[in-house]
Amino acid sequence: MAEKLTKTALKNELTRRIDWFEKSYGFSAEFNSVHDMAKQDNHHLVIAYGRYLALTEMRWQIQNNLYVDGYAC
Repeated sequence: MAEKLTKTALKNELTRRIDWFEKSYGFSAEFNSVHDMAKQDNHHLVIAYGRYLALTEMRWQIQNNLYVDGYAC
Protein backbone atom coordinates (compact mmCIF):
# COMPACT_ATOMS: atom_id res chain seq x y z
CA MET A 1 0.00 0.00 0.00
CA ALA A 2 2.79 2.41 0.89
CA GLU A 3 4.51 1.73 -2.43
CA LYS A 4 1.30 2.58 -4.31
CA LEU A 5 1.00 5.87 -2.41
CA THR A 6 4.62 6.67 -3.17
CA LYS A 7 4.15 5.94 -6.87
CA THR A 8 0.99 8.03 -6.99
CA ALA A 9 2.67 10.95 -5.24
CA LEU A 10 5.71 10.73 -7.53
CA LYS A 11 3.54 10.48 -10.63
CA ASN A 12 1.51 13.51 -9.58
CA GLU A 13 4.64 15.56 -8.90
CA LEU A 14 6.22 14.53 -12.20
CA THR A 15 3.03 15.43 -14.05
CA ARG A 16 2.97 18.83 -12.34
CA ARG A 17 6.56 19.54 -13.39
CA ILE A 18 6.01 18.25 -16.94
CA ASP A 19 2.96 20.50 -17.25
CA TRP A 20 5.07 23.45 -16.14
CA PHE A 21 7.69 22.77 -18.84
CA GLU A 22 4.96 22.40 -21.44
CA LYS A 23 3.31 25.65 -20.41
CA SER A 24 6.53 27.65 -19.97
CA TYR A 25 8.53 26.45 -22.97
CA GLY A 26 5.86 25.00 -25.23
CA PHE A 27 7.37 21.50 -25.18
CA SER A 28 5.25 18.49 -26.03
CA ALA A 29 5.74 14.83 -26.83
CA GLU A 30 5.82 15.77 -30.54
CA PHE A 31 7.96 18.90 -30.00
CA ASN A 32 11.32 18.23 -31.66
CA SER A 33 13.97 15.60 -31.78
CA VAL A 34 17.05 15.90 -29.60
CA HIS A 35 19.09 16.55 -32.75
CA ASP A 36 16.94 19.56 -33.65
CA MET A 37 17.32 20.91 -30.13
CA ALA A 38 21.11 20.60 -30.30
CA LYS A 39 21.09 23.09 -33.19
CA GLN A 40 19.45 25.77 -31.02
CA ASP A 41 21.54 28.82 -30.16
CA ASN A 42 19.95 29.06 -26.72
CA HIS A 43 21.73 26.46 -24.59
CA HIS A 44 19.32 27.08 -21.71
CA LEU A 45 16.45 25.87 -23.90
CA VAL A 46 18.39 22.71 -24.73
CA ILE A 47 19.06 22.03 -21.03
CA ALA A 48 15.39 22.59 -20.21
CA TYR A 49 14.38 20.16 -22.97
CA GLY A 50 16.74 17.53 -21.55
CA ARG A 51 15.15 17.92 -18.14
CA TYR A 52 11.70 17.67 -19.71
CA LEU A 53 12.68 14.41 -21.43
CA ALA A 54 14.08 13.01 -18.16
CA LEU A 55 10.84 13.80 -16.33
CA THR A 56 8.71 12.20 -19.04
CA GLU A 57 10.93 9.10 -18.95
CA MET A 58 10.55 8.81 -15.17
CA ARG A 59 6.76 9.12 -15.41
CA TRP A 60 6.68 6.53 -18.22
CA GLN A 61 8.61 4.08 -16.01
CA ILE A 62 6.11 4.53 -13.18
CA GLN A 63 3.12 4.11 -15.52
CA ASN A 64 4.56 0.88 -16.92
CA ASN A 65 5.43 -0.66 -13.54
CA LEU A 66 9.18 -0.40 -14.05
CA TYR A 67 9.69 1.64 -10.88
CA VAL A 68 11.04 -0.80 -8.32
CA ASP A 69 13.08 0.87 -5.57
CA GLY A 70 14.12 3.64 -7.97
CA TYR A 71 14.29 4.55 -11.62
CA ALA A 72 15.97 2.35 -14.20
CA CYS A 73 18.99 3.73 -15.99
